[in-house]
Amino acid sequence: MLLAAGRGERMRPLTDHTPKPLLEAGGKALIVWHIENLVHAGIRELVINHAHLGELIEKALGDGSRFGAHIRYSAEGTALETAGGITFAASEIDETFFALSERRYLRPETRDYVPKLIAAALIAKDPRRFAFDEVPALEPLVYDEITVPDATGLDVIARLSDTTTTALLELNPHYYRGVTPPRRTAIVRVPRGTGTSVAQRYAELPAGERVNFLEHVVTRGETLSQIGQHYRVSVDLVLAANPGVKARALRIGARLKIPVSAAARGVARRPAGRATRESPTVPAAPAVSAVSAAPLAGTVHIVQPGETLWLLSQRYGVTVAGLRRWNGMSVGEVLRVGQRLIVAPPLTDGGSR
Repeated sequence: MLLAAGRGERMRPLTDHTPKPLLEAGGKALIVWHIENLVHAGIRELVINHAHLGELIEKALGDGSRFGAHIRYSAEGTALETAGGITFAASEIDETFFALSERRYLRPETRDYVPKLIAAALIAKDPRRFAFDEVPALEPLVYDEITVPDATGLDVIARLSDTTTTALLELNPHYYRGVTPPRRTAIVRVPRGTGTSVAQRYAELPAGERVNFLEHVVTRGETLSQIGQHYRVSVDLVLAANPGVKARALRIGARLKIPVSAAARGVARRPAGRATRESPTVPAAPAVSAVSAAPLAGTVHIVQPGETLWLLSQRYGVTVAGLRRWNGMSVGEVLRVGQRLIVAPPLTDGGSR
C-alpha cells in the first residue's frame, strides 16, 4: 500500500494543482519511482489511497499495467492519515501488506535492517524465484535442550557441557550477549547426548555461579563508585574487567562488564594486560588460581574437558599468543581433549612468554 493522500503543504504552491505523488524528480513522478522499485522487488499487487486531487493520480497511473503492476485505489475524499487510510482500505488488502510512508517517521534501525530481514525471509522461502539457484544445503543442527530458570552465562553452560563457549554460541545465536534473559526461564541448546548430564550439573550449581559477568549500560550522572556499590564489587574490579575505561570519563551508553561470580572476580583482580582480552566471557570453573612459579621450559599439559587456551594462559602465567606459537596453532583452532600442549617457552624461544 502506497500512502498518497497527503495535501503536500510544504510543497505549495506546486501541490495546489498537482498532487505531491505526481511531482517529478529525475524525470519521473515521485510515486512512479516507488512503483518501479516495488515491481523490481517482485511486489506487483498495489493499493494506493488518495484524497487531494486523487482523480489525477488515477488518470496518470491507470491500472498499473504499463509498470507491470496491478493497482487498486482507495479514494478517501478527506485525508484520513496513516492508520485511518489503511483501515479505510481494509477491503482492498490482505493480512500481509507493506505501507510505504514518509521516512521521517521510521527509526534508522527500522529503515536499515527490517527491509533486509524481510527480504532474506522471502528469498529463503523460494530461492529460485530470486535467482539463488546454487544454494549449498547445510546439515541441520543437532542438539539437546535444557531449561534454565534465570540469567545464565553460556560460558558456564559450556563448562557444564564439556565444550567451548564458541560451540554454545553457534547452537544459541539468539543469545547474542552470551547470557540468557534475567528473571525468566529460557531454553538453551547443548550438544547432542549431553542434555541429561548438563541439567544435573546445573541443578547442583550455586545460584551465584550461574553468571560470571553482567553487562551494565552507563546512564547519565552515574559514577564507577555508584555502579560498584550497586553490584557490590570494588571500582578496581570493574576497571580490571574493562580495559581502557577511565573512571573519570565514563561515556553515557557505554557497556561495562561487571564481574559477579567468585571466579570472575578472581580473574578481574589480575593485571588488566593479562585478563579478558582473548575472551569476552570468562568460564566460571575450574576457578583460576594465582599464577604459580613459572613452569620449566618445555613443560607439557594434557588438555582436559572445558579447558581453553585463555584458561591455560592464566594458569601458567603465559600469553595466548605464546601458547599458539609454541604449539603451531592458528587463530581460531579449537583444543581437543587429551591434546598435549607445550605451556612454557622452549629454550630456543629466548624465554619469551
